[in-house]
Amino acid sequence: MVVFSGKYRSLAGLGLLLATVGCGTADYEARLENTVAQLKKFPPLIALAPYFSQPLEGTEVNLRKPSVFGRQIPKATGEQPTAPEELYPAGVPMPAHQATYEAFVKDDQGTQWYYNFVICAAQVSAGEAQAAVAKYLARLQATVPQTPEDWGAPLEIETPEGVMRWRPLRVEAKFQFPSRRGDHSSSAEHDGVLELLLLEGQGHLVILGTKTMQHYEEFTEVGKLLRQAASTLQIGGEAPVELTR
Repeated sequence: MVVFSGKYRSLAGLGLLLATVGCGTADYEARLENTVAQLKKFPPLIALAPYFSQPLEGTEVNLRKPSVFGRQIPKATGEQPTAPEELYPAGVPMPAHQATYEAFVKDDQGTQWYYNFVICAAQVSAGEAQAAVAKYLARLQATVPQTPEDWGAPLEIETPEGVMRWRPLRVEAKFQFPSRRGDHSSSAEHDGVLELLLLEGQGHLVILGTKTMQHYEEFTEVGKLLRQAASTLQIGGEAPVELTR
């Protein structure tokens, strides 16, 4: 399923602008430059999975994840818990963790390199959310020294419920990345990018995140995927009954 972003809805406005060329060259060029700048702010056409058939466990949160992340990493295999390095983007347990999904990109040698998408959500008080986030950030900083001192300035992202203010965190550092070639699986350390979006409010804590190799960051467009998923967030309400998890 494909979602059309505001970028494409804005094309009609651009066409209207082009039709006004007779109103004066300087004015036209200034307006054209402004319109093009606005279009660049919108994410491209991205395929998203349907909403989950019900809110995330223990919450009123629902969203659509990028469909490229098809496989969910199990939290355990039998009685053996999945290693934190596989389940969490930086190997640091995340508060309110719900699920981690993975996708891969294949290099010219046929090796599949995996990158992931994580969803965290819990229905908690503002104080509980702040404490959990502060603890996680401290542990992330201790594990990955390149982690910034604090989350970034809020990003305003339009959602079905109006504008929501997410705080971003971007970490560029060496990370372990699993790979597979034929029947052989391994992992190796590479320059990577961890991107997180944090939302606190309406009685909930939500964190969305991705991790990928820097070499493939532009190709995988993980930052745009992350913001596109955030733009589908709903708190409360029900997903259409025909959509399945």
